[in-house]
Amino acid sequence: AQHGMLPVAIDYRLAPQSHWPAQAEDVEEAVWWLRENAASLGIDPQRVVAVGSSAGGHLAAWLATTNRTSPRGTPSRPDAVVSLAGPWDLAAANLHADARGMVATLLGAQPARAASPLWRIDSRSAPALLIHGTKDELIPPDQSTRACAALRAAQVDCDLMLLEGEGHVLSSHDADVMARHERIRAFIAARPVVPDADEKPE
Repeated sequence: AQHGMLPVAIDYRLAPQSHWPAQAEDVEEAVWWLRENAASLGIDPQRVVAVGSSAGGHLAAWLATTNRTSPRGTPSRPDAVVSLAGPWDLAAANLHADARGMVATLLGAQPARAASPLWRIDSRSAPALLIHGTKDELIPPDQSTRACAALRAAQVDCDLMLLEGEGHVLSSHDADVMARHERIRAFIAARPVVPDADEKPE
């Protein structure tokens, strides 16, 4: 807030009570709501950034790589995303067994690849900052390195911050937290305002 940014905490339905794509629908509709209420909130509807960690990082990645329009024609794709230790490929063989169990609970009988942002990356994907610990055993860091490489190959801006020696739960030491927050702040501040372009929903 001190830098002119309004943080908004959103919620979404959880598994196993609700299976995919309920979670995607909820975060997409949250972006619609923010943009459609931008005037009353005092925010710029063309500077919406999705930030999430772990499962939230997966949902931020999903928003970056998809676009669903509201009945009023509002796009769900944010202008940028920050994914901290988020999985991009739910079908990856090197996911920890616990993570594979969580994916199975989320998806039910649905194929993992269909809910994997990695396979939806194209030139329309949102710019991304990916932050990942190099010792993350639950969600291996190659989830972020592969995603960043794919985004760059699609000519999409991607910034990668690998945290040496950190696991899935990132350090809470003040200096480490401030370093991450500064990287996120700088990434968001550097985003140009891009005029709305005609984009077909996906």
